[in-house]
Amino acid sequence: MITLCDSAVRECPAPLLKARHEHWSTPDPTFVDGDPQTVRAAFRQVRDRLESQIAALIDTLVRGDKGG
Repeated sequence: MITLCDSAVRECPAPLLKARHEHWSTPDPTFVDGDPQTVRAAFRQVRDRLESQIAALIDTLVRGDKGG
């Protein structure tokens, strides 16, 4: 299980968190103030960060690491 929201990691039922779990604290770009370009940039930053984290997770799973 992967949680992205800080409140989700606090509110998830404990049995779910006993499984393999990673928390990727991710800012919510919908709260970004500014012009459309600024908001778009915030969404892209979150997208790129998640893309990197997902790629790293896939690499870990392919290697067979237990981690987490």
